[in-house]
Amino acid sequence: LQDEEQALAAGEAAPEDVDTARCGLASRLVSTKCFEQALQEYSTSLAFCEQHHGPGSAQVATRHMSIGGVHTTYKDLQAALVHYSKALAIRQDLYDDCYHTDTVDAAAKV
Repeated sequence: LQDEEQALAAGEAAPEDVDTARCGLASRLVSTKCFEQALQEYSTSLAFCEQHHGPGSAQVATRHMSIGGVHTTYKDLQAALVHYSKALAIRQDLYDDCYHTDTVDAAAKV
């Protein structure tokens, strides 16, 4: 992650590359039972995704799922439920938007 952040500062890496490295680090932290650090990394990634992709984006939903997974792993089920619910709501909105758009396009062609 540090290498990616230095490359970003030098203009040699895209912000998305740093975010990808951050998520990889968070995943490794979970596997070594460093849950608080993993939550910090995923939370930073969530903020990045909200800023760069929008609060209703698939990337934000994915980060909420990841954070929910960390909470589930260390048995904080209430916190996990909050994040899983947010992810599900975003994904449902995205699905509804896609389905509605397809329905409108199909109706326009008739």
